[in-house]
Order: sequence, then structure tokens, then C-alpha cells
Amino acid sequence: MAELNLIEAKKQNCVKTKILDEYGVDWIKELREWFYNHTSVQIYKVKAKSDFYLLKSVKSLNDEHIKDIQKLHELYQEYEKKSKHLLKTLKTKQEERNIEILYECSDKDLNSICKDSKDVTRRMKEILEPLTLFEEQEIFHLELKPNNIFIVDGITKIVYLVNPLASQSIKERTDLYLPPEVNGNKEFDPSKVDVYSWGRTFDELLSAEIKDKNYLAMLKKLEGRKLWVEEALKKALCDSPEERATFKELKASPDSTVDQGSLNINKEKNEKMIKGHKKDIEEMKKDKGT
Repeated sequence: MAELNLIEAKKQNCVKTKILDEYGVDWIKELREWFYNHTSVQIYKVKAKSDFYLLKSVKSLNDEHIKDIQKLHELYQEYEKKSKHLLKTLKTKQEERNIEILYECSDKDLNSICKDSKDVTRRMKEILEPLTLFEEQEIFHLELKPNNIFIVDGITKIVYLVNPLASQSIKERTDLYLPPEVNGNKEFDPSKVDVYSWGRTFDELLSAEIKDKNYLAMLKKLEGRKLWVEEALKKALCDSPEERATFKELKASPDSTVDQGSLNINKEKNEKMIKGHKKDIEEMKKDKGT
């Protein structure tokens, strides 16, 4: 869908809400749309006076779905207070079976700004915090990929775009961010989908830096993070969902800063040893009169 101003969008019947009227919208663009069990979910990217927003519009003929969406968003708002890595809710509007939620957003995502392996590693570790929080409640993202991980005022942030009941809506997708068991499989564990998508996103962003095949240079940049990265990707991208890690396990992995500290300590010890050897050799030379 092309970018439309709010009037054009309303004429095309893709946005009926008044939630944006006060923002002076420059343009609006539909990003995603899902339909499942008499429920539709539409996600819009909005630009208004140089600021960017994300609008989620949910319409349903199913009262239970609306209740589930309400509960999900209430929980999301509770976790907003606990994690700075979740997009903030700016406004919520409900009319009968329609719910509209407006979030902060930006024009920057991991695809557009992350070109350095250190930065990629730091940001992918940061979003483990909210992903772990929601994993504990069995709430799933199901759309985790670089362009759905936003950078707002320099902070890495995500938002849950779909309803937990919408896990069946991804069956028709065949993109690279979904694990093998999803494609063509009627039954799968949605709790294992996000971990694989996280790993695939991580791997893709790291690979972007080594298009020139300078893999050793990338590993050198990672320094102490190298071991953590290799282990995390191995656990997240396991083809078997039963053997795939959870976000809690990934988050609990030894922190890269500890590895780096150990490397620095060893480096200092080695430098002292080298200086000591050089001093011994110089003294021996003096004794021999050379």
C-alpha cells in the first residue's frame, strides 16, 4: 500500500478512526493485515509533524477475542513500566468490538542502522529482556524480524503486533524468519517460533557485515562476545523445536562483558610477562658484557 494522507486513507476505508485527528497526519501506510476467526488486525505506520507512530487497529465479531486483546494490552502496559525496550502506548480507544492503540515509533529499525557487529550484538541482547518477560506469560510476537525491531531515541524497542490467538495466521508464510516446523505443518509450538526468529534476525544482521567475506575481522570486533554469539545462535537456530533454547536460557547465558574482562586481565598478565622477560634478557646481556 502506498503512503496516503489521512483523508485519502479514510476515503479508501483503511482507517476509520478519529484517534489520529489531533496529530496532523502527513501520511499513513498499512504495514500488516491479518484475518483469523472473525477478527482482523491492521498495523499502520504514521508520520505526523516529523514524528512517527505505530497504529494497531483490531476489529472482531468475537467477544472473547476482544477480551483477550484487552487483557494482552493491559499486561503489555504493565511490562512497559518494567522494560524500556517496549514501545510506549500513547493512546487507546475502544468502541464495542473495535480497539485502536497508538504507540510511539520512529523511522529507524535494525535494518536501517545496524551495520556493526558490536552494535548488533548489544541490541539483540537488549531485546531479550522484554521477550523473556512475555515468554513467561506465553505471549508470542510471531513477527520478529529486523524491520519490526525499532530504534527510538537510540533505544532498541519492540512491540507485540498480533494477538496470542493468531498463531495460526502465520501458517501461510514461508519467510526465512520462521522455523522449519511452521512451513507446511498443521501443528507447532508458538513458544519456539520467536526464539528461532530472534536467532535468524541476529544471524542475518551479522552476515550483513561480512558480505566482503571479512569474517575474521568481524570476529575480532566481537572480541569477548564471540563465544556468547556462537553459543546463542547455535541454541536459537536449532532445527528441532524440542532442543531449541528459551529466551530465559539465552538471557541467563554468561554475559559477554565478563568474557571481555577475562580477556583484558589475561592480556595484562601477558604484557607483564613479556616486559619481565625483556628485562631479564637485558640484565643477562649486561652481565656478559655484550
